[in-house]
Amino acid sequence: LGANTSDGLSSPLLMTPEQSQKSTQSTQSTHSTQSIGSTKKLLQAVGLALLSGGFTGVQTVPATLHNAAHPEDPAIAVVFPQTVGIWLASSIIYLSYASFAWTKGWSVPHSGIRPAYLSGAIWALGFTFMILAIQALGYSIAFTLDAVGPIVVASFLSIFVFREIRGRKQLLLYSLAFSCQGVGVGLICTYGKQ
Repeated sequence: LGANTSDGLSSPLLMTPEQSQKSTQSTQSTHSTQSIGSTKKLLQAVGLALLSGGFTGVQTVPATLHNAAHPEDPAIAVVFPQTVGIWLASSIIYLSYASFAWTKGWSVPHSGIRPAYLSGAIWALGFTFMILAIQALGYSIAFTLDAVGPIVVASFLSIFVFREIRGRKQLLLYSLAFSCQGVGVGLICTYGKQ
């Protein structure tokens, strides 16, 4: 009765009621396990996004506090120590991982180093301009523009160059989110204190 099909599974039309019930329970169990796994991954991703957003949001606080306490110093006096600190910490983390991987016999891809250093140099240039903008416009306005600016550039690259956002529904959703963000930035720039 439970004849096998070409993929080795029993055909539902030829199953006994007991076989059909076992097959349904197995399928439900598989779907619930996959659902739990994907939900866990989604929660981890959201948690990591919130954590990285929090760290990004506070990365200019030391520079801003230093500039407020030492107005006689040039605003960009904080750029070199912060970028060297980030470079040193990143290098120590990478070298520690590479050393650990070497002791375990794992392969470590070194090809990712050059793009990381290049993107770090671009970030340092952007950080310099951000500190100058904060001094000129005030923290609430400049930091908002500095946080949204890269998102706009990345979004346009995603839409027009890499074509990652496609379809009418996705583009409409993006346009709605972009409009809300634009309204928020406009309100902060209009009513934010300098």
